[in-house]
Amino acid sequence: MPHRGRSYAVEEAVWFVTTTIASFTKVFTEDRYFQIAMDNLKLYREKYKFQLLGYVIMPEHVHFLIYAFPRLGPISNIMRDWKWSVAFDIKKECQQYGRNDLLNQFHFNARRSGRRGFQIWMPRFDDVLIYSKEQYGIKLNYIHNNPVKRGLVDNPEDWTYSSARNYLLGDHSVIKIDADLAFPFDGDRLSERGL
Repeated sequence: MPHRGRSYAVEEAVWFVTTTIASFTKVFTEDRYFQIAMDNLKLYREKYKFQLLGYVIMPEHVHFLIYAFPRLGPISNIMRDWKWSVAFDIKKECQQYGRNDLLNQFHFNARRSGRRGFQIWMPRFDDVLIYSKEQYGIKLNYIHNNPVKRGLVDNPEDWTYSSARNYLLGDHSVIKIDADLAFPFDGDRLSERGL
């Protein structure tokens, strides 16, 4: 899924973003790795002032719905910084806890790409510019049902690291999402409101 519309987004925009661990390695299998992803999401959300409308952290990939403001930080900067920090922290955590299986895989990923060191993420991320309420709803449902479709849980709200818990249970204990803010669309199209 290539980026669609990123070069045209000069105003605020809602993005459906997907990024994947290299070699589809299941990194997010323990709370400490999930927590690294969430802590860095909070950090860059504060730095770039984006609104988090939905998310799911799966074992080997991540989906976000982000309402971003290019003058504060384009989606490419948000994802670049978030991925770099998550990779750095995961590598450090693996070294601290002796997860040589993961470290060896990250080293292999880098060698296979012709690089030195470690590679945790695939080099790019996929993004789709969301233009309508209907498209937004489809993507949010896709995010929330991803763990169910994969057979990881029976119900969307049972997956701890998903905004399904925020929407369905009012549970903001993992991270607060911005569903309570004004919806970013007027009618069927993205509104042009500013900060």
